[in-house]
Amino acid sequence: MPGPVEIVEPVLVVRDLHADELLVLDDFERHASNCAQCTSALNKNVRSLCDVGRLRAVDVTKYLYTQNGKPFSAVDKEGGRSMRVKLPRESSAVRSLLGVTEEVARTQSPPRGRAPPVRPLSGSYESRRPIIHQIQPRPRTPESDAVVRQIIERSPSTSSSRPHSIVYQSPRSSPSRSPSSRGSLYTYDNRDRAERRYESSRIYRLSDSYR
Repeated sequence: MPGPVEIVEPVLVVRDLHADELLVLDDFERHASNCAQCTSALNKNVRSLCDVGRLRAVDVTKYLYTQNGKPFSAVDKEGGRSMRVKLPRESSAVRSLLGVTEEVARTQSPPRGRAPPVRPLSGSYESRRPIIHQIQPRPRTPESDAVVRQIIERSPSTSSSRPHSIVYQSPRSSPSRSPSSRGSLYTYDNRDRAERRYESSRIYRLSDSYR
């Protein structure tokens, strides 16, 4: 059976002020102790500081800030670290300045809560639906499906052969086809047509010879 798990609070890193941080802190403390306007302003509104006190207060906030009343280093925060610092006990003006600055920042920041509901766009849903035009297929008529039958009677190539007929079936709207796609009948017709021309020319020559 495993032993009891002890929950240990994380160790907070607290350091002393650096030289530049201590310098801006002492400058503001020295000015606030000699300026009645800045001393009274720290208890009312930080915006009512005098011009010199306002400039030195800006220098302090560049190095220090408070979170829940605890002082932290603003320089370390920019580097991605949260570092608490120790303020001297006699730096009451700086503590008041940082406390008022935190309160002003809290009141000016937007309250945390639920996001406002999303408002629907104007117009109904039906008016925003895409319009799809459907093209109805053209009805097929009996005339379009009708088959044209062409009956071609062939004359005999010789006197002994009997006449014969060939029936072609093709759609009425079918385009003309190339000779290669007409099948074996087309070749047979060409051969038969050539034989007829030969026979007619032969008969013509024989008739001329008897004159």
